[in-house]
Amino acid sequence: MDLAKADDLIGRLMQGGNTVLYSGKFIDEHAPAFISLTEGLAEAQGRGRPNAHRLSFVLLEAYQNILRHRAQVSGMNSRSMLVMQTRGDTDVVLSLDPVQEEEAQRIQRVISDIAASDLGQLKQRFLSRLRDGARTLRGGAGLGLIEIARKSGGGLVCDRWMLDETHSMLLIQAIMDGRAERALPTAEARALHVLVAEVEAVLAWPGGASRPADAAALRIMQSECSATSLGIAFHAAAEWLAKEAVGMRCTLLLAGRGGSWSLVVAISGERNPLVNLHERVMSATALAPPELEAMHRAALLGREAGIAQSAALLELAKLAQGPAQAFVRSDGQRWRFAWAVPLA
Repeated sequence: MDLAKADDLIGRLMQGGNTVLYSGKFIDEHAPAFISLTEGLAEAQGRGRPNAHRLSFVLLEAYQNILRHRAQVSGMNSRSMLVMQTRGDTDVVLSLDPVQEEEAQRIQRVISDIAASDLGQLKQRFLSRLRDGARTLRGGAGLGLIEIARKSGGGLVCDRWMLDETHSMLLIQAIMDGRAERALPTAEARALHVLVAEVEAVLAWPGGASRPADAAALRIMQSECSATSLGIAFHAAAEWLAKEAVGMRCTLLLAGRGGSWSLVVAISGERNPLVNLHERVMSATALAPPELEAMHRAALLGREAGIAQSAALLELAKLAQGPAQAFVRSDGQRWRFAWAVPLA
């Protein structure tokens, strides 16, 4: 795990408000969990159920579009990616996936036509598609893009760049207040995608912001990650954040593949509290295994446990199996603590 690059990725995600990033297997079975994840975070922000439902609908349609259109292309630069990010007082849902160039051109033309339509025209396009039953070669009737535009007030934008001679990376963004100028610039989306590939990121979300969202994130991770310690690490990290990071912004990131996985815990806040957290983490992970085990048992029983009293922290320290890969640093705008907990 390159923690510096993982922190760079998290820093980009934290530039907006609540952000969810996914770049995993993209399987149908994830759909219910993504609905719960999206709606849990939206409701935790006080959005209300109607707005939460609208946002989860758009995100799910974007997810389905990736399943429907993505091409099987090898290489780190061809990973599919789905992002939901709060930007100012609105949300942006971004999808990026490799698509056959001919298909990418067709989709871009369709989106251009949709973007030029008002809400009344979009409704008529939707009803017309239902009546004529037209379908694309990929099995869709084009209804998903129309519905994304309708739910986002017409805020649908598209861009693409060549991946190889026959494939493009197709970037589609839905801006939930209809203002297309709030879309993430293509250069920033590409830079984010490069970091996702380099870190081998699978899922990132604001850990601890919503219990339903956390539970949904765990379901997604369990189907992606083969590490048996994932559940233990997740619950310990969630408990630790709930106790130690009150009032701070937090992100949890699952990254890796095969037999090498890490759960990155990141906290953004004032420098001094973060330095204190870092010192406690380094002290706990520096303990010899027998001493660490004894302190963990004492913490579970509610006894005095010396410098590291949190049972959750000690549980994470046991998983780290040695000095922590952790630091506190500033990106020039804010201070962040980051800790990569290896999963076995």
